[in-house]
Amino acid sequence: MTTTWLPREGLAHELFATIPDGHAMTVVIGFPEPLEEERAHALQQTVEGWAGSADWQGAEPGFAVDFNGQYLSIGWVGTPQGRRPAEQLLSLLADAGFEVREVALGVREVDDEGSPGAFLTDDRVDLGADGYGDLLEADEAVAFGSDEDEDEDEGDDDSDGEDGDDDEDPEDEERQRTLMNAFWRSSFDDARPRPPVLDPQGMFSMIQLEDGSMLSERRCVLPHEPGVRIGYGLVDVEDREVDARTHEVGDTVRRCLDLAFPEGARPPVFNREAVPDGTIDPISAHGRRGYAFAMQREGMIAPYPGTFRYREYELLAGLADAVRQLDLAPVIHWSRDEVYIVNLWERQ
Repeated sequence: MTTTWLPREGLAHELFATIPDGHAMTVVIGFPEPLEEERAHALQQTVEGWAGSADWQGAEPGFAVDFNGQYLSIGWVGTPQGRRPAEQLLSLLADAGFEVREVALGVREVDDEGSPGAFLTDDRVDLGADGYGDLLEADEAVAFGSDEDEDEDEGDDDSDGEDGDDDEDPEDEERQRTLMNAFWRSSFDDARPRPPVLDPQGMFSMIQLEDGSMLSERRCVLPHEPGVRIGYGLVDVEDREVDARTHEVGDTVRRCLDLAFPEGARPPVFNREAVPDGTIDPISAHGRRGYAFAMQREGMIAPYPGTFRYREYELLAGLADAVRQLDLAPVIHWSRDEVYIVNLWERQ
């Protein structure tokens, strides 16, 4: 089985070379299936042996270990050692016969009481403008003023073809069109500011389990995809007829996502008729041909111990691979609402 790493560079990523003071190294290891009781016991013994034998360079780290049957979460603090102990842990698991489907790495802040904080991000990743208003031309910005709430309701735009709110004020509709026109221009023009990669209104979310308890979302690094402009938002589109290129794009997108997601974890790709892994939707906007598809939000969840992660890293990394293989315009438009929606575009 091929192990999927987050980030793709794995432990070679420079984030894990030295762990700063006040930060913890975190490793989440996913197995192909939930472990039987005997294997879970063997896993516990392996982890305990690793903690006592790893190369800590004389430090005495503090540990946090959690396991939910399929995902093992380990964090350590009090030592700058990140890369080498993690390598030793994975080596011991391999020696003990454990297949590892995925590894998610991170470095996060920890306060004096041991409470975890935000994850460090990849400095190479440009998150773009803080809001859609930052993309306006000077005359447009003057016309609309400088309201701080200019980006409300823009992130989860339903202009992929779903019915919108018929009661919107005409001025609000005009404002939204102008903002998303600016978003469109910035997506394809390297001389303009980059559009927001994430929802300007925030991405953090929580989910409720069957027992009523709540889990908070784990948000860590985004993929470093130089040359590809990723924009959070959708513009109004029109339908086109399906052609051979539509099938080629759909097949390539699914193939690239299969490689980017852990084995068996990629959710189905849906079209407007909700056909799973069927023909994606050919669309057009502003005279440019494109393609649209959706993925169920629930299917994007990686259920870690005590938390969860949406597999947005895998989604965006796989889409960037597909864009390059297909020689599409180096632009990815996406949104996360009830479902994930993606728009890809041809070059002109």
